[in-house]
Amino acid sequence: MKACRALVLAILVVVALAMIGMFYRDPSHDSATLVAGPDPSVLAGASHATAARADLMSERVAFVEFDPTKSWGALRIAGPDDQVITLREDSMAFLDVEWSPTGEWLAYVAGFSGHEMELFLIRPDGGESALLATGLGGTITNAVWSPTGTSVAFARRHADGSATPYVIDVASRVERQLADPKAYEVSAEWACDGMGPTSLVPEDWSADGTKILLAASSVCLGDLFADVVVVESTGGSVQRLGGVEGLELHPDWSPDARSIVIEGPAGLIVFDLRDGTTKDLGPGLMPAWNSASTEVAAIRSSDHGNPAAYDVWTTSLDSAQAEAVEASTVRADAPEWSPSGGTIAFLGSTDGKTELYLTDVASGRNSLASFDDGLNVMAFDFRPAGGVQ
Repeated sequence: MKACRALVLAILVVVALAMIGMFYRDPSHDSATLVAGPDPSVLAGASHATAARADLMSERVAFVEFDPTKSWGALRIAGPDDQVITLREDSMAFLDVEWSPTGEWLAYVAGFSGHEMELFLIRPDGGESALLATGLGGTITNAVWSPTGTSVAFARRHADGSATPYVIDVASRVERQLADPKAYEVSAEWACDGMGPTSLVPEDWSADGTKILLAASSVCLGDLFADVVVVESTGGSVQRLGGVEGLELHPDWSPDARSIVIEGPAGLIVFDLRDGTTKDLGPGLMPAWNSASTEVAAIRSSDHGNPAAYDVWTTSLDSAQAEAVEASTVRADAPEWSPSGGTIAFLGSTDGKTELYLTDVASGRNSLASFDDGLNVMAFDFRPAGGVQ
């Protein structure tokens, strides 16, 4: 599973809030009492089928919103019937959300003013939230469910700017560290004396659950360097997959787990993990595989003279031909396919405001999924197909 996140915006929010002390860890505060909730161990074999759950089927998309100037955020679910359900709305920073593979749970990252970002679970038909993992003096980012729904990978960002990847077993709440960021040096296209600490952040699990893609990044003299690496889901040393000179960003597994697509310095690149070959898909940003076909959605500039003219395009892996899916007055970011492949969701920004949009692939018609409530959408995720009903 892979949620789509407004990465740059989220990082800036985390940095800004850290500077004003929003994520300061108060040792006297027992974070487990922030939000009471059910024991996540009921995940094992639970069906939790209810009448309310029936209304949450089909192609639902969960999203989180936040405005740092108001210290106010929300967790909501939108659907094709234009119904929007608010699960949480509070004086919290909400930065990430992802459905479990069965659709029975949502994992989300949030934090109250004065406390660190933490990892929570909540049922999509409402109820209280359950605390799953604390920041332990850092702040949690990038929650990613395992294909079995029994574990969640996440990162803890530390005060020195580094980030360490972990996996937590949902039933037992036992954590294990996936890799040591101090043991990996991010590649640089030019010799840089003074490379900063490394961040290793989970991006996506392989379909068989044996491997996890990590985004490795570091900053040197104000320049960002980034690699795509992989680690066994049981933990260990990381292996670089890309090998592209320059930035490697936004990795995504193919549905058959045989390839990954990344955003390289010159456009989209597909790496075949079986033989190491690569395929150039042309220009694009933030690629996302369609689980129902061999298409890749990405963001592409439709007017190089206009920095706001970024729209959603799709490219067939077979033909490498790109087609525009939507053209709107907003700058598009972070596309994600619905499970059926009939809809693409994306973040659209204009006048300093970020909303969630849904585009019908066949017609190109856009609809606004989020509220025009002054909050910025930070991340979103489609409900997986075939979950418990």
